[in-house]
Amino acid sequence: MGEFLPALVTAAVGLILLVLVLLLVLRSVHRVRRASAALRLDTGERATSLHALVNSRRRSHE
Repeated sequence: MGEFLPALVTAAVGLILLVLVLLLVLRSVHRVRRASAALRLDTGERATSLHALVNSRRRSHE
């Protein structure tokens, strides 16, 4: 067992580091998705108001 100890320690540390990196990446992905959804919602609201403005101006020029 003594000759396998360094390999086991290395594997354990590598696994812990892999889990930490995955957690950090997933947190960043979640943050980007949330920001993207907020931007899409804001853009949709602005587009709706611009469409209403364009339609009202078209009706007034007819």
